[in-house]
Amino acid sequence: MQAALKANDYNAFVTAWNAYEKKNPNATVPTQEQFNEMVTRYKKHEAVMAAIESNDYEAYVEAVKPTREEFAKIVEKHAEMKAKQASSKDAQ
Repeated sequence: MQAALKANDYNAFVTAWNAYEKKNPNATVPTQEQFNEMVTRYKKHEAVMAAIESNDYEAYVEAVKPTREEFAKIVEKHAEMKAKQASSKDAQ
């Protein structure tokens, strides 16, 4: 599966996923969108590890900096969390 992530090859990932015998029997194959997110995280992790191994602070900072899309998701999840907290306080 790692090779499929590295190659950004969804079909190879699905083939490897189906062949993997240690997965939870109730697990479902990730969607193309989920796979794309996995590829993004994989590439970011690779960049972070390369920066650490080469002791390159600037590359590390660049690798961990969120994209606009990632930041938007962070903001969205934060708003959802605040809404849940507010509704649980209202229920009390």
